[in-house]
Amino acid sequence: MKSWIALLFLCLTPNLFAQSYPYSGPIGPITSGYGAPGPYTASITHFTLAPDSLRECQDTIRAILFRPQGLSGELPTIFHFPGSGIEDMTDESFENIMLVHGNYAASLGYNLVTMQYSSASYNDCGCAYQLSNEVLDLFPGQIDTTRIGIKGSSWGAGIANWLSLKRYINSGWGSNGRFTWCDAGSSFVGWIYDWPNDIYTQTDSGLAAMPDDVLYLHTYSEMDNVCDPRTMIDLYTHIGVPDSNKAFCLYRADTVNSHIYWATHFSIGTYSEDSAQFVAYITKNDGLDQWGYLRPLHALCAAAWNGDAMAKSIAVGDGDSLQTTWAQGQLKGPLVSDTPDHTTFYSWNTGQGYMSDCHVTWNMRQYVNPNACLDLSEPEWDALPKFEAAVYPNPLRVGDALHADLPAPLAEGRIVNTEGRVVAIFKRLDAVHLPAPGTYYVLFRLESGALYTAKISVLGRP
Repeated sequence: MKSWIALLFLCLTPNLFAQSYPYSGPIGPITSGYGAPGPYTASITHFTLAPDSLRECQDTIRAILFRPQGLSGELPTIFHFPGSGIEDMTDESFENIMLVHGNYAASLGYNLVTMQYSSASYNDCGCAYQLSNEVLDLFPGQIDTTRIGIKGSSWGAGIANWLSLKRYINSGWGSNGRFTWCDAGSSFVGWIYDWPNDIYTQTDSGLAAMPDDVLYLHTYSEMDNVCDPRTMIDLYTHIGVPDSNKAFCLYRADTVNSHIYWATHFSIGTYSEDSAQFVAYITKNDGLDQWGYLRPLHALCAAAWNGDAMAKSIAVGDGDSLQTTWAQGQLKGPLVSDTPDHTTFYSWNTGQGYMSDCHVTWNMRQYVNPNACLDLSEPEWDALPKFEAAVYPNPLRVGDALHADLPAPLAEGRIVNTEGRVVAIFKRLDAVHLPAPGTYYVLFRLESGALYTAKISVLGRP
C-alpha cells in the first residue's frame, strides 16, 4: 500500500507571474534569452506523504508539484529543497514561498517538486529520499528520471548534495543530463540514523564518486553570516566533478539608484513567512533574483538537458563574461573561482562570525575528515608579511592592462578596495579586471608562497 495520505489537486491557470510579488528596483526583469520566462503557465498540485520510518522520515511531508499546463508525458524535473524552518505551513503559505521558483521552472516546460520538512528532527534526507521515490508513483508517466536537477538553499543545500550522490550514483538518475545547485550553505547532513551504512557517502572518496557529467554549481553571498563558508569550500573541493563542469560563485551586494541589492543569506529569496524579521534583506523580487536565480537555473537546464554550450558558460563557466556580466554591467556580477578561499568572504574578513559553525553535530564531514573545517588559525592575507611589487602603468585607466614585475609565477591575485573588500580575484595578469575609478591595493600570491602588494590608482576613461 502506498504511504501517502492525501492527494489534493489545485490546478491553477493564472497569468504566469500574476500571483508573484511586485518587482522592485531600477534594473528591470529579464525579457529575452536565459532568465526570461517561457511560454507555459504552471498547474500547481499540493500533495501529502505519510511518515515512513524505513526511510528515516518521521515527518508528514507537505509537497508541491509545479507542472507546465498543456504538456503531457515525462518531463525533465527539478527537485528543490528550501531552507530550514519550512514546516507546518498552510498550503497557501508554502506555495507563496515557492511560487517564483516553481512558476519559472514550469514556464520553461519543466516540472519542479518541492517539500516542507523539519530540520529539528534531523531526518530531512530520509524525507527527501522518500519524496523522490514516491513522487514517481503519485505522478506516473510525468517525471523523467533521466533528466534531473537537484537544487537546495541553506539547509536544503546539504540535502541537495546528499540526494545527488544517492540518486545519480545508486539510482542512475540523470543519464540524459543532470545538475546539482547548492546555494547559501551545504553542511553535509547525510543519513543521520543510518550512519554505519551511509558513512561512505560522507568520505572524500564518497564525494569523489559524483559522476563527472554532473554540472555542479555552488553559490554563496558575500554578506551571508548565517553559514560557515568553510563547509561549502570543503564539499566543493572534494566533489568528484572536473573543473570544466563546476563553478563556485560569490554573489556581491550592490546599490543602484538608491536601491540596495542585498547579497545576504536571503539573496535569492522572494518571500519570507517571517518578513518582519528579514524585511531589510529580502527585496521580494528584483534584479538579484533575476540574474542570480532565474538565469542560472535556465542555463543549467539548457546545458544539462539540451547540451547548450552557451548555457554551460553562463552556469558553470570559469569566470566567462557570459557568467559574470549581469544586466549589461549595471549590476555587479559574481566572483567565480574553482579554488575558493574562505578569506574572500565578507563575514570572515569583518569578524562577524557565523550562526552555524563548521563543527555543528550534523555536519557529517567532520567525522570522516578531520580537515573538513580547515584551520581556524589560518591567517588572513592582511596578517601575512608582504613585499612591494613594481606595477605599471600607475596610475592607469579602466580597461588598461596591468603589468607587474614578479620574481616567481603568480598563483593568485586579488584587488582590494580601501575598505578592505575583495572586489576581484584573478589567476593571470592578463585576466585582471580593473574596477571603477578609485584607489585599490593589488595582492599577488606567488607559487613560491611569497606575497607581494602594490597600491594603484585607477582613472576613468578620457
